[in-house]
Amino acid sequence: VKKTSEATLTTIQDMVTIEDYDVSECFHHSRSTESVKSTVSETYLSKPSIAKRRANQQETEQFYFMKFREFLEGSNLISKLQAKHDLLKRTLGDGHRADYMTTSRHPNGLFKTLTGPRRLRPRSCFNVKLFNGNLESFIKDSGQAIPRVVESCIRYINLYGLQHQGIFRVSGSHLEVNDIKNSFERGNDPLTDDEDNHDINSVAGVLKLYFRGLENPLFPKERFSDLLSCIRIDNLYERALYIRKILLTVPRSVLIVTRYLFAFLNHLSQYSDENMMDPYNLAICFGPTLMPTPDSQDQVSCQAHVNEIIKTIIIHHETIFPDAKELEGPIYEKCMAGGDYCESPYSEHGALEEVDNEGGTETHTSED
Repeated sequence: VKKTSEATLTTIQDMVTIEDYDVSECFHHSRSTESVKSTVSETYLSKPSIAKRRANQQETEQFYFMKFREFLEGSNLISKLQAKHDLLKRTLGDGHRADYMTTSRHPNGLFKTLTGPRRLRPRSCFNVKLFNGNLESFIKDSGQAIPRVVESCIRYINLYGLQHQGIFRVSGSHLEVNDIKNSFERGNDPLTDDEDNHDINSVAGVLKLYFRGLENPLFPKERFSDLLSCIRIDNLYERALYIRKILLTVPRSVLIVTRYLFAFLNHLSQYSDENMMDPYNLAICFGPTLMPTPDSQDQVSCQAHVNEIIKTIIIHHETIFPDAKELEGPIYEKCMAGGDYCESPYSEHGALEEVDNEGGTETHTSED
């Protein structure tokens, strides 16, 4: 760029020094009048017109300014990169020391180094992977009965997305999904600020991404055939009991997470008039994620049965999963915000209605 600019500048200087009617060359070879006339005529005809030469000069000047600007911007970028290179080289060179080097701004714009006690920044809070890892191992390593990513995403949807149309069906922003995912992997929780500043579809996408990437699906592969056989049971209550019997054989820690998730999905389906996601639609979204069909099975024929099983578990989750007395662990709560958000269990007149054992209703006042 520099060489091109210099050559262009030389061309411009030559253009500026040329005179429009320079006839000095006519007298160089002969002093004859006839020779002068003939040379002037040839010179005048050979030179381009004034307007054309001025247009060429303007075009050349614009080209020069463009290259000069490119040279300045390139020089500035090179200077910045060189400064970064020098700083990184100095920092990496001192990395073997026990004390780390901290930097501060010097009045002349350079960096000076100050020594301080060494701080280690952990890459991850846990030894076991969160995404694309083993759920049972992660719970054991982290001590989180419900992985934070599951609990936080569900809480966020509980607060801001129960009535969001097409939730779990509409894809979120790939960039935001990755940002939230990476934040959880670093041990942070980006959804705890109690502000609706995240796209609901992206949060839902993170939750699906977590379960889809598990090393072992939430419903174990070795139980796939047993679960699929329950489709032959037409009575839904008996089918639910059959599924319960199978799920009680999975590890306790996994069963607690499964119970938590399906209680949330049941709650979400109660808003199907607004979010358009009834139990069947939710089953279509979560079936391949929670209960993937083995390669040895026919994918097309099995998928409809898988969706029906997931739908049954969403609807009859209270029958299928043991309660807190039978299986100690976190329970999903419909109200997670407190205050005005919580739906009062009392009716408009301050009465709480309960269904008695005989199918009637008993009314209790709030004072009771």
